[in-house]
Amino acid sequence: MKNIKTNRSWSKPEIISDLIGRKKVDWSIFEYGSHIPLNFHDDFEKANNNIHIDLGENRDIKLIINNMSYDARLVNVNRKSVNIDTLQLRYDSNEELKKLLMDKFENSYIYLKEKKNSLTEEDKRKQVTVPDEIAEYMEFYDTGEPFVYRVELITQNINLAEPFSNIFKDKLEADWAFGLLTTTCNKLDIDDINDQRFSITLRNNNTRIHFNFCDWMILGFFREYENLILNISLISNDLPDELELAFNFKNSNINSYYLPLSSVEYFEENYQTLYFKTLDQIKERFKNWSKSQYRRYNVKELAQGIFSFDERNKMLTEGLKENNYLATTNNNVWWVNQGQTLKEEKEAGILWAPIETENGRSMYHWDTMKEVQEGDIVLHYASGALRYVSQVISPAVKEQKPEELADSDWNRDGRLVKTDYYQLEPEITLDKFNHQVKNLNIDKGPINKNGAVNQGYLFNFNKEALSIIQQSQPETEWPDFALINDNGIVEIDVKKSINHINEYISQKGFSYPFGLVENFYLSLKTKPFALLAGISGTGKTKLTRIFAEAINCKYKLISVRPDWSDSSDLLGYKNIQGKFQPGPMIDTIKEAEENPDDIYFVCLDEMNLARVEYYFSDFLSIMETRNKSGDKITTDELMTEKDFEQEEDKKYAGLIIPDNLYVIGTVNMDETTHPFSKKVLDRANTIEFSEINLSDYKLNDDQTEEPGNTITVKNDFLQAEFITLNDCSQEYEKTIIDTINRLEEINEILKDASLQIGYRVRDEICFYMIYNNRENLIKSNIAFDFQLMQKVLPRIQGSSEAIKKVLIGLFKVATGRNLASEDGVIGDKALDYAKANKTNLFYPESAEKIAYMIKRFEEDGFTAYWL
Repeated sequence: MKNIKTNRSWSKPEIISDLIGRKKVDWSIFEYGSHIPLNFHDDFEKANNNIHIDLGENRDIKLIINNMSYDARLVNVNRKSVNIDTLQLRYDSNEELKKLLMDKFENSYIYLKEKKNSLTEEDKRKQVTVPDEIAEYMEFYDTGEPFVYRVELITQNINLAEPFSNIFKDKLEADWAFGLLTTTCNKLDIDDINDQRFSITLRNNNTRIHFNFCDWMILGFFREYENLILNISLISNDLPDELELAFNFKNSNINSYYLPLSSVEYFEENYQTLYFKTLDQIKERFKNWSKSQYRRYNVKELAQGIFSFDERNKMLTEGLKENNYLATTNNNVWWVNQGQTLKEEKEAGILWAPIETENGRSMYHWDTMKEVQEGDIVLHYASGALRYVSQVISPAVKEQKPEELADSDWNRDGRLVKTDYYQLEPEITLDKFNHQVKNLNIDKGPINKNGAVNQGYLFNFNKEALSIIQQSQPETEWPDFALINDNGIVEIDVKKSINHINEYISQKGFSYPFGLVENFYLSLKTKPFALLAGISGTGKTKLTRIFAEAINCKYKLISVRPDWSDSSDLLGYKNIQGKFQPGPMIDTIKEAEENPDDIYFVCLDEMNLARVEYYFSDFLSIMETRNKSGDKITTDELMTEKDFEQEEDKKYAGLIIPDNLYVIGTVNMDETTHPFSKKVLDRANTIEFSEINLSDYKLNDDQTEEPGNTITVKNDFLQAEFITLNDCSQEYEKTIIDTINRLEEINEILKDASLQIGYRVRDEICFYMIYNNRENLIKSNIAFDFQLMQKVLPRIQGSSEAIKKVLIGLFKVATGRNLASEDGVIGDKALDYAKANKTNLFYPESAEKIAYMIKRFEEDGFTAYWL
């Protein structure tokens, strides 16, 4: 973090409460102590109750480390030639303390000692420092007692426990974040953990920390790749620059923004004053409030970490002990229509319905009140939208109409359920989900066959329908008790899963370019067939295997033989006796069909050693028969009973391509392999492995590494949700329109060489963009750049002038530069421009590839994507 005060090896982030200063470990701490820079004298003097040590004087001090006390001295050295304070913290003769520091800071001690020993006599006087990335620190804290300091030893061996390791890169970053939380509480006059106006919670499957004050989320922390992101409330018209909007607070000049690590490094300089000014406004806005609606989700241990350094230190390194911070339940889901009674019932924290009509008749949507149990989830619908969700505190009891409902016409006995309301912001309108939910045909549910809401009070609902609602509007935040997946109440977080896969790959010692893993995921999600192309040894096959390992899916590697000539080489054939000889793929297909929730990867290694159109065309044709049947995707049969003579072989009859089978082909483009036809290229995302960094390697350090942590996902993680654009709901219309507009511009260019893309490619690019934008995996322009590289450019090859014209047109789309108006040889110009402006181009990868293709055309009179 950017520090408010720094001087050589000393620093002080202002945000950390009671911190006097932070000393980076150097050789001096192992010998005698440390010189204290002049601009830190006031910090020590303040901690000493403003007692000044005069020149030539010293005072005994106590250093409290892990509750143990160590003697030291604070010395103001009298340098006779200089009339200025020279403050030193010394413990020359305290061998016990020096040994403790050598043991605790073993990494720094060994590094510094080796560096000093390697210096020549001439260089002995040079200062040796530890690089920042492996630095260790002593932190000195004010105890309130003069000349007694609490010292925290920040070492490279301190590992954060979950869930903090998912959010912060190290303890320094975590301490900074909690220091900011402490300062936030001080500014809002929050003195202890019992203040009902605030809550601190874990969200998004324990990957985010949220601090809420009254009705607003003020401050949050989460991690995105290598960056710490602040989700922070700021006065919008005072912002020094534009930040990404996280949430728009209604009727306020304050909004919530995402502030990335690059900005947090300068937080104290650029944002701290504005943040404190914002807190003053927030305190005034909620001055009459006594409780936050989010208080019910407060995690007590997190709150203790704000007000107690010792509790924080223990929590960060040992993890949370509370068992209830992960809200899980297997209880039922209900839908209640409230309308005019919503305000009164919400304020009272209840549901209430009559037992009978005035004529003595019972109504099933009132009788459902008898079935409600503690812990059940209730969705609250009013005026065309879901506005609240609640969790039942106690089941129904017989009770007359409460006084709060005096204005209603229900003047009779009824049933009352106590429930805890949580406001959904923004609310979710009916049209976002009704047509999907109606297809579930929930017995006595709230939504009829026309997608309208039935009249009545309390209706049956279910978790599948709730999951649809949550996915229909991802920006709405839900309390932990209501987050859904197939196993219960937890949130499905694709982005976190992808981050975990990236971490696993890194832990295993492999490195791929930024965005490649996300691209691979999106390609398989779009269609379960992808090609990984590039020169031999670039990690294509390894990616398929290590990705499969990371998500604990089944994996089959099939090495393609050069003599394969038809589908029997892959699926199987009948021998001369009529006995079926299974091919290398058929048993995996059968196993996948029998285990629909599990994911199966089949890697066809060196796929184009044989002609792909010969042995794979039948499989591709069957793949194109995919259609949706409920929530499953089916195809035509691969083989029928007529294909088998012997009864025992008919177990393979009727097999389809199951929707949990994903086929990845690795291909090398050289003189030993065969090119691809447009039929194959149109049906796959072709990911090129062209970025090679030979200096990226790790050496064996003779230490046994722990295996990387895997995650287990079900097939819905990768399963396609759309087969045609008709499968897409209206919520994706903006993405579809934007994508098609881009593709129409590209098709106008491709028309000159009769290379236009068709409906299949259009649909699949739209699906790719929908999945990416919904999960926020990579920037939208980078995602479209990948699709240009994978679905458009591989189609382009030839020697006609029309091909060059197409490439020049596409270069303008990718860069904005029109090469058509430039004379002479333009390939080198295009390549230089693409490389020099890579960070500023619309589609940088495509631009560079197109430039290479133009250059090859000018040099050889022919060009192709693969050359």
